[in-house]
Amino acid sequence: DYIWFDSATDVMKVNGQIRINGNLSFVGQGGDRTINYSGRAALLVYGDVNIDANLITCNNGVKTNTNNSFPVNNIIGIMSSNNMVVGSTAQLDIMGAFYAQNKIAASKQTNVMGTFVSNYFDMGTNVPNIYQVPALADNLPVGMIGNYPILAISQVSWRELGI
Repeated sequence: DYIWFDSATDVMKVNGQIRINGNLSFVGQGGDRTINYSGRAALLVYGDVNIDANLITCNNGVKTNTNNSFPVNNIIGIMSSNNMVVGSTAQLDIMGAFYAQNKIAASKQTNVMGTFVSNYFDMGTNVPNIYQVPALADNLPVGMIGNYPILAISQVSWRELGI
C-alpha cells in the first residue's frame, strides 16, 4: 500500500488501502495545478481533506495515456472523517470518489467526474458540476465504502435443536 509522487513529472502512483492520521491536501503550485495519478487506492483520512489541484487519471504514469483510464483501470477514493473542501480554486477537473462524514464544500466552478457522498453539501454561489459515472459503482477500490457485496438473508424456516 503506497502513495508515491514524482514532483518532476507531477505524476502520483497510488495502490491499496491507506490511512492518514491528520489532514490531507492536494495543492498545485503557481500555474502548475495538475496531478496525474494512476493506480487504485482508498484513502481514509482522520481529519480534513482539501483538494485544490486537478486530479486526472492516466495509465501506468504516462500522462498522455488515458484510454479506459477512469474508473476501470485507475481510481482514487478519498474518505474523510470530518470535512472536505473540493476546488477552492476555480476551473479544476477532479476524478474520483469523495466521501466526507461531515460536509463537502465545492465553492468554485469545479468539474467532478465521479461522486460525492456526505451528510451535508455546500455548493457555494458558483456552479460546480458533478458528473456521475455509472461504472464507478462496479470499480471502487478495495477498502472503499460500498466496495463489498451486500447480502440479504431471508429466514425460510428454523428448527430448535435440543441440548
